[in-house]
Amino acid sequence: MASTSRILLTGAAGKVGTALRPILRTQYENVLLTDITAITDLAPEERFIQADLQNLSAMEELCGQVDAVVHLGGMVGAAYRFEDVLGPNIIGAHNVFEAAVRQGIKRVVYASSHHVVGFAPRGSHLDNCTAPRPNGEYALSKAYGEAAASYY
Repeated sequence: MASTSRILLTGAAGKVGTALRPILRTQYENVLLTDITAITDLAPEERFIQADLQNLSAMEELCGQVDAVVHLGGMVGAAYRFEDVLGPNIIGAHNVFEAAVRQGIKRVVYASSHHVVGFAPRGSHLDNCTAPRPNGEYALSKAYGEAAASYY
């Protein structure tokens, strides 16, 4: 088992969250799942609490029960507009990071997107130092999450 025994997975009902759950169960004693969509197929190591990322007090309550967070929650897709991503992706990311800090959590893994560098020139070298070149409003929301991760 990892040195961290309790982990929170946001966006646990999504495609990546669903795929990651079996892996997390082998690595952590307690996996706390959250999403706005209910999850009913729980393994013995898993618990589910339905919550909205836009609710800071709910995120703080969840973060108070774990040692680390994997933040996958939010709207995913290049076609989403600012109005679609403001709540789940921007306010939600802020709330997850803020709640983690308030609860003393030292590790938050944030799922970003290749769209953050989507307008980088084709063929250019991309790495962790590449400047953001978001290719849409969804990408802007993911760039915000990266900046929030850096800030917090």
